[in-house]
Amino acid sequence: MKKALTLLLCLGAFGLFAQVDLEVSVTEYKTGKPLAGQIVQLSNPAIGYAAEKTTGELGKALFSGLNLSGEYTVTVPENADYQTSAKAGIALRSNTNAGVMLVLFPKSELLLDEVTVLGASRINIFNAEVSSELKQKEIESLPLEGRDLTRILYRLPNVVQATGFYPEAPNVSINGSNALFTNYMVDGMDNNERFLGGMKFNIPVGFAKNINVLTNNFSSEYGLTGNGVVNIT
Repeated sequence: MKKALTLLLCLGAFGLFAQVDLEVSVTEYKTGKPLAGQIVQLSNPAIGYAAEKTTGELGKALFSGLNLSGEYTVTVPENADYQTSAKAGIALRSNTNAGVMLVLFPKSELLLDEVTVLGASRINIFNAEVSSELKQKEIESLPLEGRDLTRILYRLPNVVQATGFYPEAPNVSINGSNALFTNYMVDGMDNNERFLGGMKFNIPVGFAKNINVLTNNFSSEYGLTGNGVVNIT
């Protein structure tokens, strides 16, 4: 009974730890100026989450303590001055406070009936962090040797297979550095084997929602490496 209670408490604490913030910026289409007093709605049907905030003087609304499960949708509903604007499919990852920018079109503007975006790349405009990621769909669809998550990392830039000097040596080298100094994390928590290097606990493929590899200019909050960080969500 005591063991079960301890396990439940640990899982609860882990869920609380794996939370991030989302900052929504609202700007005007023509001038690019921030818009204050705009209602911003955030929803995540997968976990039954819904919240609403109003932008401040800088045109920003901050949603704190968000769960990593599911995908979020941000919406600024139509009002007397502006058309509605929305962004869906926002997936959050641990140890990273995400940002979304919504552009509002004045009602006097002529808009197309429908615009379909088939593909788009995300650009980091918040810091100088150099990173790359694999999303759940890519993890599930790409061929993976032995269902070992570390093998899929070779497809990312600045990541190569390491040549260890003992059988249990870690197999991932970032920026050509010693594989022993790669920092492994799960939902922002430490997952490093201190003696042999590499992951302490191997994560099953089906449990991974996102794999993010930080290769340069990442925050000092990560620590434990001068090499790179592998963060599995």
